[in-house]
Parts: sequence; C-alpha cells; structure tokens
Amino acid sequence: MKQSNEIQQISIALSAEKGGPVRATDLSLEQLQEQLATFRRALTNKNEGLLPEYIRDRLSPFNICVSHQFADRVKQLHESLDKAIIDIIDRWFDDTKADFPARMPLEKHEEDLLRWMNGPGREAVPKFADKYGMWRSDYLIERNQEELESAKVCEINARFPYNGFWPIGLHERGSRTVAGEQCKYKFPNDFELTKKVIFDSFNSTKPLFHICEKWKGPDQDPLLCEWKRRTGQEAIKIKPSELRLEDDTLKYCAEPQVNEAQTETNGGNGGPRPIEQCSLELFQDEYAQLDPAVLQKIATCCVSDLRTVFITHDKRLLGIIEQELPDLVERGVLTADERQALENGIAHTILAGSNEMQQILKLSKSDEKLRGKYIVKAVRDGFGTGIQMGKGLSQEEWLKLLESQAVKALLPSEGTVVVQKLVDHVWYDIVRHDGDDAGQPKLLHLIGSYHMINGKLGVYGPWRVGEELHVGLRGPGDLVSSTIIRQ
Repeated sequence: MKQSNEIQQISIALSAEKGGPVRATDLSLEQLQEQLATFRRALTNKNEGLLPEYIRDRLSPFNICVSHQFADRVKQLHESLDKAIIDIIDRWFDDTKADFPARMPLEKHEEDLLRWMNGPGREAVPKFADKYGMWRSDYLIERNQEELESAKVCEINARFPYNGFWPIGLHERGSRTVAGEQCKYKFPNDFELTKKVIFDSFNSTKPLFHICEKWKGPDQDPLLCEWKRRTGQEAIKIKPSELRLEDDTLKYCAEPQVNEAQTETNGGNGGPRPIEQCSLELFQDEYAQLDPAVLQKIATCCVSDLRTVFITHDKRLLGIIEQELPDLVERGVLTADERQALENGIAHTILAGSNEMQQILKLSKSDEKLRGKYIVKAVRDGFGTGIQMGKGLSQEEWLKLLESQAVKALLPSEGTVVVQKLVDHVWYDIVRHDGDDAGQPKLLHLIGSYHMINGKLGVYGPWRVGEELHVGLRGPGDLVSSTIIRQ
C-alpha cells in the first residue's frame, strides 16, 4: 500500500523523543500498552473523569498527524463553508428568486418559527451571523487530481452544539503532556481558548439552563461543571416538559424529585424560575412537541440558534450550497478561490425534486452499475442511521427510491433523502488500542471533523475510523484522536 506523507497515525511521545515521526504501526504491542497507560495517566491528571466511560475508553494514545498544507486546506474549506451558510440562511425567506423554502421545505412548525424569527421576532432574536451557535462537519479523505489528500465534507452536525469539544480537548491536553515541552509538532487547537469562546456566547452573570432529555452527550456534564466553576452561577439541566410560559416569560417548573441527588442536579423543587438564557441539545422530534409560543421564547434566549438546528443540520443544505456557488461569487460573498475550495471540498449532493435527481433516474435506467457510485442518506438522521449504500440496493429498489424523490422537493417527514456521490476513500494503516486486534495494523479510512463557533473560531475536531461506513464509538476497536501538524 502507498504510504501517505500528508496524513499519518503517529505516536506523539516517541516522535517528540526521536525528533521525527514514529508511526503507530512501528510500535510493538508492549510499547502500545505502555503508551496507553502513560496517556491515560495524563488524562486522569487533567480531570477527564467527567467524560462517560465509553468515550474515555475510545481516546487513542496516538494522534493523526497532518501536513500544514492539508491543515490549511481544511481551514480554508470550513471558513468558506461558514460564509456560504451565513449568507444563505440570512436570505432564506427574503430572497424570493432563490426560493429556498421551496427547494428545501421544512416541517410546518419549523418554518412557522423561522418566519417569526425573520419577521415579528426579528428584534428579539440575535443576528444570525453574530450568534449562530456551533456546528461541526464530518469529512472524508480522497486524493485529488494532483494526488494530494483532500477533505470532502459529507455532512454537517448542528442539532447538538458541543458535539465532541470536551473529548477532543482532553485528548489534546493529554497529548501535550506526553509529548513534553521539546515537541516539534504544532497543536492547532487550544482547549482553554475553545472553552473561552464557547462561554463568551453566554452571559456569565446569569444561571444557565440546559434543555435536554433523550440525548446524553459526552459534553453535557463537563460543560455544566465548567460553567459553575468559571462563573459561580448555577447550571441546571432541565427537560422540555419542565418548560412553561407564564406572563409572557419562559420559566422552568421542576418536576417533583424523588431524592436529594436529583434535586441538586435539576435545580430543586422550588417554584417556577424565569429562564434568561439556555442551551439546547434536543432531537428534531422533541422540538415538534413544544408549544409554538414556547419555541419563540426559546429562540430569543438560546445559544443554539434554531436556524442552525433546522437548516444547517439538514443534509440538503450541502446541495443548496453547491447550487448557489455561482451566485455567491457574483455577489462578492465568496472569492473565486473560496468557490473552488467548496467545489472541491463538498461531497456532491443531489436533492429531491431537482433536475439532477431526474437526470440520475434517467441514467440509472440504462446503467445498472451507476447506483454503486452513490450513497443515500436521510436528511435529518445522524450516527450512521438512515444510510443506504447504492450497491446494497437491487436495481428495482434503486429506481423505486429515485422515482419517489424525482417528482418534487419533499418534507423530512415525507421521507426525503439526499443522494450523495461516494467518496473514493484513501485507506490508511491504523492501529487500534483496544479490541481483539489491538496493536495490529488494519486498513481503515479516516473521518475527520471541524467545528465552527459563531464564525469566531475554528477547531479541528475528533478523528474517527471507518470500514465501509463509520464504525461508531461504543465498542472495542473504535477510537478518537486529535490533530497535530507537522511543521
């Protein structure tokens, strides 16, 4: 297999010691176990105990080392993507020529809310460009025409704003510790700066109400504990069912608790408390169950902008961005170079009801092999659910699926999907630190990620591994690594 010089899995401890890259594949099992023990001691020293055990176990003692050229390309791609997203969402309802609501229809309660935010509620809602919250891309790696490794953004995750900041921040801290002060590699992230930019989104003189129920994300408890430590203010985790609207004020009404521990965690059994700021980690169906008036109040005081939740998180937005690129350049939103970065850096995404969907249906009728070049994704799902490989469908199933999508743009609840061009993965020799094949190199592809925070900071996110699809993060052999840059 051709060895990559742009992207490598390395031991940062041995690389720092020897003054050059030491690939993870060069370590013996005994060395791996020694590195893992040292790394986990470093994590323990950095208060990693707040992370769920399944995440702590997945943190690899190794790093993904990239060239500074690759890191620069990833940074430019995401800064360009951020510009495009802000411009499109700012124009979502006002640009009648673009007619985004017709091209990417939202559920009625979502569109009603976003129209209110764009109209009667405009003065009460923060400007999107200033405080859109956070999103994180997932990107795959393929080689471009120059044989350089190139990132291809295949989806954007935005329903849960934090989505890996603490695991990757603690991995970075542990890596810095084991690397030592003489390390010649660059750590592109600064976890303290990341947390500062996140917490600057809030008002540090007020309590923070964190609205969640179904999602038990790894960042929740570290986030809320850090908030208390930094500000001295309460951080209260509440359920959607505990929200009330009284006298035009959003309030938290605690459900009766059965023990002292629950009372402390959830803010007590006292009377209704006004909510002046909140953070959200909800699934789309949880929003659908909220009263529209409650949603409007949430929109005025939440850090997770609901336009980010309902539009940016939707996989159809990548297809919209592709379609809008000529106009974005013509209006001066993007430069020609930024357009090129997006054309090269977004996995080609075909939308229901588009001319392209009709064209691929026509071509598929005469070419039974065409479906093997595509992947089908539900537009709102995550964690690898709602995905079908074209090659995993029969020709009859493939044509039936395309026919259902070719006639018109559909709502998420009507089963709309995107059809995405498969990325031709670069495969890497990766060493897992856990599982039956621990220490044994295995050919896997890498899934990179990149966070954006309110347009103010970009953060290189977690690296994960995949076989055909993403392996996941809950079993032996799954791993999370952070980025380092070769100078």
